This record gives sequence, C-alpha cells and structure tokens, in this order.
Amino acid sequence: KGDWRPLITLVRLPSLNALHCPQSADKECTLQGTGLYLLDSVSPDPQFQQSTPVPDGYAGSALTVPHPSGQQLYVKLRDDRSTINRLDLPVLPEP
Repeated sequence: KGDWRPLITLVRLPSLNALHCPQSADKECTLQGTGLYLLDSVSPDPQFQQSTPVPDGYAGSALTVPHPSGQQLYVKLRDDRSTINRLDLPVLPEP
C-alpha cells in the first residue's frame, strides 16, 4: 500500500546514421538519421554552451550541428532533457 513509484524512464531514440564534417573546425557539420524530432539539442561540449536546438516537430533527415571537438557530440533527448548523452559517430568527410 502507498504511493506509486516510478520504475523506469521510457524514452524514444532517434536512429543516427552519419556525421559529415568539413575539414575546417569552424564550419558546421551535417548529422543524418531518422527520428531527429526526438532530439532536443546537440552540442560539441557536455556543458551545452554551444548547443543547437532542434525545432519542435522537425521532419527532416539531416540536421546542421556544430563541429565536434574530436569524435564526440552530446545530445539531449526530448523525452528526457535532464540527461546528457554522448554520441560517438565517426566523423566522415563531406560528400
């Protein structure tokens, strides 16, 4: 007897396929995938000082994001904005 307690947090995940970046670190990259509307924001740093927000209802399959420092980007999911997730995708040259 008593109050209900949450057992888990259920979040929906996008499918992120590729990260294409120019050689110049001051230019933005293109993140490709499906379900990008499930992302809240993307950042090259875990403090989200240079984050790029994803618009509500975004229906595209490619998103312009900041150039990562190294191989890592950080994302916040729309279903759980309090958690910072590290995204490890290989940085590919622009097609």
